[in-house]
This record gives sequence, C-alpha cells and structure tokens, in this order.
Amino acid sequence: MTGRTKRLEPRVGRALPTGLALTDDLLRIAVIAGDIVNTYNPLNDIDFLCDADALAYVVSDHPWTLPPATARDVEPARRLRGRLTRVFRAAAYDELDHLLLENPPSLALAAGADGAPRLLIEAPSHELVPLLAAQMALSLSVFLADPAAGSLDVCEGPDCNNVAVRRGTAPPTCSDRCRTALDASAQPAGRPARAGTRPRLGRPSRR
Repeated sequence: MTGRTKRLEPRVGRALPTGLALTDDLLRIAVIAGDIVNTYNPLNDIDFLCDADALAYVVSDHPWTLPPATARDVEPARRLRGRLTRVFRAAAYDELDHLLLENPPSLALAAGADGAPRLLIEAPSHELVPLLAAQMALSLSVFLADPAAGSLDVCEGPDCNNVAVRRGTAPPTCSDRCRTALDASAQPAGRPARAGTRPRLGRPSRR
C-alpha cells in the first residue's frame, strides 16, 4: 500500500457498513475469508493451515498487497479462522463487530495498477493477521448488509461440506471444481444445461 493516500476514518460499530458499497475487491476478500475457514475439514479433522506457505497460498488471490506470511502468523491465523468459522457456520455475526472493535479499519484511497483510485482497508497493526481480520470483518459486514449480495452458506458441490459465499441467487460453491461438478450433476444426459437454478435459502441476513 504505497503512494499518496487520502485516509477516511469510519465509525466502528453495527452501523458501519451502511454507507459502503460492495466492490469487487471487498467481495473477493469475503470469499478469501471463507477459504480460510475451509483450511480445516471438520469431517475428517484435517488442518491444512500448517505453515506459512499454506497461509500465503490461501490469501494469494487477495486484491491488495499484503505483508509476507511468516511462521509466527500461523497460530493467530488459526484463531482468526475459528472466529470466522462461527460467522459462516453459526451465523454468529457479532464476531464481526468484535473483530472490527479489536482491529479498527481505516479506509484509504490510493491509485491502483491501472491508475484509477481504489478504496483500500488498512489496520493499526501492520502485521498480516490483524490486517486480514480488519479487512475480512469489514468486507463480510458490507456483504451481509447488501440486500442483493447473497448469503453465507454451505457449498452445494457433491460430497462437499465447505463454506461458501453465495452470490445473488446462484447455488453456493466453494471453488471452481465444485461449481463445475455441480453444473455437470444438474445437467441431464443429452440435454443442454438449464439457464438458472432455483435458489436455496441460506444463512439469515445480518440486516
């Protein structure tokens, strides 16, 4: 996050997301929050968040530059995962409020790679996990406050129990692999795929 920025200090609390629009960047960060949750498989008790390389891989699709992941970030990242898991699996949205209070975000306007201004989320700490906590809590809050955004749900891919960010009325899927498998299973042999899929109710909204 280099270059000249114009800082905006938002209020922290339940009313915080109401004035913020859900951008593509915030949506991507919300999806990465689900990816962190999915590093632990509760069905077979396998933890994929085992080292700094694994953590770096999980957040590698982040839209902004992040501090490099180190070994000391792994345990804090697991604790953050536990809190995000309650958000996704138990609709414990108060965890987002607590994360925002503990890691108050600041919004900064900075030029992106194409020269256009972009809204970035920063945190008081320059360490990786507190920064992720602020960014993910705010992104998920904005997502849940948008009536048209979708919901947090469980992946509908075959034999999958991962969490997923449902976008609009599309079936929730955690990855391209599950999305492709779901499309294939819904397509009758010899017939073209249907244009739409009936939506399934997801988690209750935070509105």
